[in-house]
Amino acid sequence: MSTLYKNILVPNDGSDNAYLAFKHGMDLAKSLDAKLWIMRVVDTRIDPFAPYIVEGVFEEELEDAHHDMDQLAAEAKEYGVKEVYPIVRQGDPKEMIAYKMPQQEKIDLIVMGATGKGMLDKLLVGSTTSYVVRRAKCQVLVIRGNASSDE
Repeated sequence: MSTLYKNILVPNDGSDNAYLAFKHGMDLAKSLDAKLWIMRVVDTRIDPFAPYIVEGVFEEELEDAHHDMDQLAAEAKEYGVKEVYPIVRQGDPKEMIAYKMPQQEKIDLIVMGATGKGMLDKLLVGSTTSYVVRRAKCQVLVIRGNASSDE
C-alpha cells in the first residue's frame, strides 16, 4: 500500500463538480490502493431564513443521501477500488468535512468539487470548499469542472 495517501475522503452533495471530484477520488484510491470514503452531509441545522419547514424533509433527504452514496460506492467497487465506505452524516457540512471525518477516519486527502449545488457557489469557489481548504489539517485537492460546462 502506498504511503502517500491511505484514506481519501470525497464529500458529495450531488452536484456535477462533486461527481467530477468523485471520479478523481476513485482514480487516486485505485492507483494508490487507498481506502475511499464517500460522504454526504445532510445539513439539519434550521435556517432562520427558510420560508417553510416541512415535516419529513430531513428524513427524505437522508434516505436519498443513503441511496446516492450506495450507488457511488457500487460504481467505485466496479471501477476497481478495493475498500469503499459510503457515509451519510447529519450536521454542519463544513465542520464534518474539515474536522470530524478526517479526525475519525484518519483522512489524509480530501478531494472535493470547487463549487456545489447552490447558485451563489457557482460564482466563486464554494463556501464549503473554501472553508475546508482553509481549515482542514490534511491535504485538499479541489476539482474544477470544464470552463465550457460551467457557463
